[in-house]
Amino acid sequence: MGRIDKRRILIFRVAFCNSLDEKDIEKIFRKLDSLEKKFGLAIQLFNSENIVSWRHILYACNIASANWRKGFKISRKLSLEILLYTSCQHQIDVGVKRVGLRPGDRYSWIVIVGENIDDNVIGEILDELDANITFMRFDIDPTHIMRVYGVYEEELKLSLKSSENVEEALLNCIIPRMNMVVLREKIV
Repeated sequence: MGRIDKRRILIFRVAFCNSLDEKDIEKIFRKLDSLEKKFGLAIQLFNSENIVSWRHILYACNIASANWRKGFKISRKLSLEILLYTSCQHQIDVGVKRVGLRPGDRYSWIVIVGENIDDNVIGEILDELDANITFMRFDIDPTHIMRVYGVYEEELKLSLKSSENVEEALLNCIIPRMNMVVLREKIV
């Protein structure tokens, strides 16, 4: 858990009761939109395969929120802004393809950002998603992550020299790409 101003940030993995299909994904995002309005939250789900760790999402939340407060908004919703920074993209459709839910997904990362998040709110969100919190360990595929985010082998090797592990090294390569999202939006 982290904080943005007075808002709490909760990031955890969920397991859906069934593998998702396209209709499930559409239904989930309609429900998320309704829940965001009901509770005054930003809620986003991510494909687990393309996320390095919970810190990947936390960094994106912090960068998105800081730029949001400064008026550098790419989208109309903080939850979409978080998706864009997590994906290192300034176009929503490209960002969704990179880190959004996909048919066949059974696990997902979720981030919930808001001031009034309690167990009842989390429970209602999970009920609406037909999902449960999972504490299963998931290993990342560094080669896959490098390909998804355009991290070069030499870049990772340099990052490994000052990092404790591959996960941290990958994050150190991806975070600068997150910071470039708002600049690409202003240049394009």
